[in-house]
Amino acid sequence: MMTVLTKQPGEDIQQEEWEDASLGRLQIAVEGWIESAVEGPDWICYCNEEGRLRGLEANFRRSDGHIIVGPVVFVGVDDEGDDVGLTVEQIILLKQIFGA
Repeated sequence: MMTVLTKQPGEDIQQEEWEDASLGRLQIAVEGWIESAVEGPDWICYCNEEGRLRGLEANFRRSDGHIIVGPVVFVGVDDEGDDVGLTVEQIILLKQIFGA
């Protein structure tokens, strides 16, 4: 099991336990093809690659002003670049940045 954070537009971040962060599982969560929306040193946020084209609702604004739309998923990233569960510290940080 791994801990991830999900966020729907207009809602608070939710903490979930997943079996894995397979491509299929990520695609279900973002409701389509995935792309990296925001990256930290040891975490990544995935969103729907076609979210803007599909007219999905705004979720949050990145620090550069770009608006991320649709549902998103935050996962940890290990030293080899693989998706892993988030640590307690990462969860606290992400909730502070992107809303409780």
